[in-house]
Amino acid sequence: MTNQVLMFSQPRTACHVLERMLSKQSNTAYFGHAFNESIPIAAGWESKKSCVDGMPESEKAQFEAAVGRECNRWKQELEAAEKDGQKFFLHTHPYFLQSRERALEYVKAPIKDHATATKHALVPDELLLRPGTKPFFVIRHPYLWIPSAVRATAANLKFGGFGDGGKGIYYMVGSLTWSRELFDWYQTKGITPVVTDAEDFLSGEAYVRHLCKNVGLNPDEALLSWDKGADTFDEEMPELLRNVQDNLLQSSGAKAGRKAKDIDLEAEPVKWDAEFGENSKMVRELVDLAMPHYEHLWRQRLTM
Repeated sequence: MTNQVLMFSQPRTACHVLERMLSKQSNTAYFGHAFNESIPIAAGWESKKSCVDGMPESEKAQFEAAVGRECNRWKQELEAAEKDGQKFFLHTHPYFLQSRERALEYVKAPIKDHATATKHALVPDELLLRPGTKPFFVIRHPYLWIPSAVRATAANLKFGGFGDGGKGIYYMVGSLTWSRELFDWYQTKGITPVVTDAEDFLSGEAYVRHLCKNVGLNPDEALLSWDKGADTFDEEMPELLRNVQDNLLQSSGAKAGRKAKDIDLEAEPVKWDAEFGENSKMVRELVDLAMPHYEHLWRQRLTM
């Protein structure tokens, strides 16, 4: 029996649209957007040019203490849900869970053809492997989500802009390595998580209900439309996260949007050159780094 549903995603993969679709399940306790306390600490460090020199011990201690408190809250709320006979739902981005040493290691030497099946997340196994846990991963074609993520953060966030030299944040946050590693780690534990591609869950009602069934949720309670401007179920979401969710907050339902099959793989990078200028080289590299991990996960995606 499912008692914990863990949704792992990358920013700008329509993950918050999917989160909204799954947000009205009865007899379900929602954790909200996890790791709100530690994210700003990590982001403040990552947006600096000096991040490549490592995280100062004082900031590292502050970051790890915040992660520890959030894991304790996760455990407490999970146990409370179990006691009340409820399912527990959590959505987060795997990168937020990583040790800063692992994040920095990747920035200094990003590679695309290898990912370990080692867990570098600071979350205890007892939470990730709780009996009755159903993990699932949200993906989207890198030609779509990476330019969108760079565009949104550069334009909307108060840190990490192109002009300050702090480009390390894009290599950390814009990597599928974290999802790939966590997915493969689950497989070493005898668990094969569900993988869902944005094109599939944005395609229509039937797939969304199919996904619900496969992650232990009620297909009949999938939310397929909502009032424009309605708040998400997490009222305490930090401003920086609301900024990158503007499309969701202004929406009234899922829209299919662009599809990978319609992308001209030769023409698209030329558009990035025009839009991002000298920073298009970084966008191209981020896409190139992500593609092998995307393809690995895509081959194992949930289909109808």
